[in-house]
Amino acid sequence: MEKYSIALSTLVQYTKIDTSKQGKTFLEMYRYLDMYTRMLTNKNSLWDKNSLYNLVYGSWIDSKTKDACTFPFKAMSTQLFNANPTFINIVLDICNRLKNEEDPLQIDMMNEVSNSL
Repeated sequence: MEKYSIALSTLVQYTKIDTSKQGKTFLEMYRYLDMYTRMLTNKNSLWDKNSLYNLVYGSWIDSKTKDACTFPFKAMSTQLFNANPTFINIVLDICNRLKNEEDPLQIDMMNEVSNSL
């Protein structure tokens, strides 16, 4: 039963309307988008792929999520160091080396690496 409740929780969490829950920092927004993508591409998902795709791509959810998570980077990447794609890629490279490939990005680790740089 637990795996079904986790699957439902993940679906609700990454298809919600409230964009403020997508993160307060650039790294948190990036992680949210990564988890959203993982939800859609997970081969072991308990959801029927066609139903999931209809929910996400047949509504405003995909465009809302991608716009909310990418526009701040586009708008601020030349003005803020922590929104710069080069900086984000360095943080992600270090974090990916410190975790297992299947594991999601951990925001605490991302913030610690970012603060260290």
